Amino acid sequence: MQHPHIIALWKNLDIFLTRCGQLADTEKPQELLEIGASEIHKTAVDYFPKNVRVKTLDITPITNPDYLGDICKKNDTLEDNYFDFLCCCEVLEHTNAPWEAPKEIWRVLKPNGYAIISVPFNLFIHPPLPDYWRFSNFGLRELFKQFEIVELKELQVQGGSPIQYTLIAKKVVS
Repeated sequence: MQHPHIIALWKNLDIFLTRCGQLADTEKPQELLEIGASEIHKTAVDYFPKNVRVKTLDITPITNPDYLGDICKKNDTLEDNYFDFLCCCEVLEHTNAPWEAPKEIWRVLKPNGYAIISVPFNLFIHPPLPDYWRFSNFGLRELFKQFEIVELKELQVQGGSPIQYTLIAKKVVS
C-alpha cells in the first residue's frame, strides 16, 4: 500500500500538470522538454495538447530518452532558445548540483517559455536514489530568480508542513 503523502503528492501533480497543459497554444506547434522521463507516473504528453511535441532528457538510458544528459550541465545536443515548455517534476531533489539546473533550463527555453517544476519538501527519502535535496518556497525563488515566478504553490496535508511545492516560472527577456 502506498503512503498517503505519496498519493496526495501524485494527485496534486496531476492537478498541477493539467493546469500547465492549458498554457499551451492549441493552434500552433510547440516543443516541450521533459526532464527525468519516468515509468512511475504519467508524463507531460498526457497533459499537453497533441500539437505540443514532447521530447525527453534523462541522465540514464534506462528510460530510453530522446536526449541523454544531465539538466545540471550544458547539453550540446539541446539548442538554445528552442523549447516552449520545460517540465521538471520530482527530479531536482535527485540531482547532485540543482543550483546549475536553472541555467540550463534558461538556456534551452524560448523567450516567454515556461519552466514547470515540482519538488518534494517534507517527504521521506525515496527512489530513484540518490535523493539529495529538499527545496522550500524560498529555495525555489532563489534557484529561479532570473525567471518571472508565475505561480508557486505548496501542498500541505493535515495541517503539517508542506510536502510538495509546484512552480511555474517564465523566461522573460528584456
